[in-house]
Amino acid sequence: TAPGVGFGLTSVSSLLQRTGGRIEISSRPGRGCTVRLRLPAIEQESSQDLGGNAVPSQRNNRGLIWLVDDDDSVRNMLKVMLGRAGYRFQAFASASEVLEAAQQPDCHVDLLVCDATLKPLNGLELSIKLQAQFPALKTLMISGFGQEHLSDIEASNETIPLLQKPFTGDELIRKLSSLLANTEAVAIA
Repeated sequence: TAPGVGFGLTSVSSLLQRTGGRIEISSRPGRGCTVRLRLPAIEQESSQDLGGNAVPSQRNNRGLIWLVDDDDSVRNMLKVMLGRAGYRFQAFASASEVLEAAQQPDCHVDLLVCDATLKPLNGLELSIKLQAQFPALKTLMISGFGQEHLSDIEASNETIPLLQKPFTGDELIRKLSSLLANTEAVAIA
């Protein structure tokens, strides 16, 4: 990431405010700093039975999602969100991994969830390459960069939805459900 850009305290604070949480910071000379994130408890629909086995979700029959983010912590968080919601997905750390997977026989993908600022191939470029092979492919771009950093991507194509980081699991799932429910292909070129 570029200097001064990424998941800093401002992003954490924004996420905590949106979820009803708070941040507590304390420091003591010679003892260091302690940061505590307080999130509200929520009741969650269980995606597991009492034996710890995954319970099939109605969502998991709606297609296969390819998740691409070069940040391990973000990718892992998104994997948890998708898994809890019952989606079928494959996670990738780079555009080159995705392009390699796309060359496999009988390969299929319905939705690409992609970090907009991947390097060296950005999310838009990856989506365009994949849509040549999968014309019905839908794409959701995600980014922690401000709008000013994404103007080239947005100017190139206004049909790809963008979900700004940080976002909640509910925001992600609503966007995915909407995209997967829409049976029309989204043109990218």
